[in-house]
Amino acid sequence: MRPRLHSNLNRARKQAGFALVFAIFVLVALSALGVYVVSISTTQHQTSSLAIQTARALSAARAGLEWGVYTELQLGVDTTCNSDTVFSAGTGNALAAFPGFSVTTTCEAVTNYTEGGDNFDVYRLSSVASFGAFGSPEFVARRVQVNFEVGL
Repeated sequence: MRPRLHSNLNRARKQAGFALVFAIFVLVALSALGVYVVSISTTQHQTSSLAIQTARALSAARAGLEWGVYTELQLGVDTTCNSDTVFSAGTGNALAAFPGFSVTTTCEAVTNYTEGGDNFDVYRLSSVASFGAFGSPEFVARRVQVNFEVGL
């Protein structure tokens, strides 16, 4: 009966390291899965943050456009329409709700026409809102424009 006990001990010694190898394999697999989940979560967070900033950029561009139309119509288009106006968000202006955004509003004369004996000038007002530096991960920009006419 002796040889049998000896062979059982040899078999136990040969299999003793298998549990350790299996445990290390499970730890590595779970660690890789954890890294994957964290990277997906980070990407999802960055994507949603960029989507929010994009929507804010569109709102800032629209605010700049409305401010430009109001300014041009109040001050007179023929005196102000050939200049670029740049303003940044701050207190006391239309973009106080958009900190960090820069908005450029431009106006250009497009054409003029006569209809029924009345003369009309057509102008194009553009507004570009941007946040961050071009090439950086947080950079967003949106442009909106409108054409309007003024009767002379």
